[in-house]
Formats: sequence, structure tokens, C-alpha cells
Amino acid sequence: MTYLLGIAIGNQPPDTACGQTKARIVQLEIFDAAGVLDGSAGSMNSFLRDLVELAGQVDQTHVAPVLELQFGEVITRTAVVLGGEAQYLSITALLPRGEQPESSVRLPRHFAASRPRAGEYEFLWHADEGCHVVVRNIPVKDLADEAGVLDAILDTSEFAKAWWRQASAH
Repeated sequence: MTYLLGIAIGNQPPDTACGQTKARIVQLEIFDAAGVLDGSAGSMNSFLRDLVELAGQVDQTHVAPVLELQFGEVITRTAVVLGGEAQYLSITALLPRGEQPESSVRLPRHFAASRPRAGEYEFLWHADEGCHVVVRNIPVKDLADEAGVLDAILDTSEFAKAWWRQASAH
């Protein structure tokens, strides 16, 4: 599958963005995401490292690659994390800055009282940044190819954006 993935380099987040990002999605170049992943953290880190280099985000301070992308007002950070014996692709979506609303009003009922299972969304408040954060941890073994990784990042961004619009409307 071929994705139109263009990346412009530079710190260009909107004034309302939470955090800083080094890449903004624009339509610049074609990226062929046909690669098959073997379900290991090593192959996932290799793919993320390729994307980090493509985005010009090489950062010597991180042992594992952290891919930062901006989709409109939503900034995503993607990395492989360990959770006990499992390995997860952790996608964090930082939403626009704002006041912390009452969680019982803003959070979907089925997420408010329980810890999310793998692949589900977790809604958090980032007190230092002053924004909501949506986190999704997907088992690395469940992502069979590069296109699935890109879809997961985009889906998380879109879900976070839709949730933010709905929560902000109340």
C-alpha cells in the first residue's frame, strides 16, 4: 500500500498546541508502506527509526526511536514500550491546551472507571503541559505490517480529535 506521507521539518505547532513537535504532516512525497513486520520490538523499532530519519528527527538522547508527527492541532508521539512481558506500540496524542474539565463530564463512561485493555484508548490530563492526552498501547505482535502502524497512528490522532471536539462542545 502506498501512503502519501509528506513531512515538513521545523517547530511549527499552532499556538494552542500542547508540546512541541519537529514535523508537521503536509503532502510532499510518496512513502511505500508495503513492508512486513515480524511482530518483534526490534523490527518495530527499525521501522520507527526509518520514519524518524525520514522526518529529520534523529535524536541521540533517545535509545529507542520516538516519532513525533502533527496532524492539525493534534501532536502524536509514537514509540515501543515494554509492559511486563509484552511489547507495545505506544501512541500518545496531545490535544490542544485548555482548562481541565471535570473528568466525569468529559470522559466516556466506559473509560472513566477502568484501566484500558491493549488497543483501547486511555484519557489523561497532562498537568505540566495543560492539555488532555489520549494514549493507545497496541501489542507489537498485532501489527503485521508498516501500513498497519501508519493506520494506527492516524486512527489515534483522528479519534483523539473527534473526542476533543465532542468534549469541548459540552
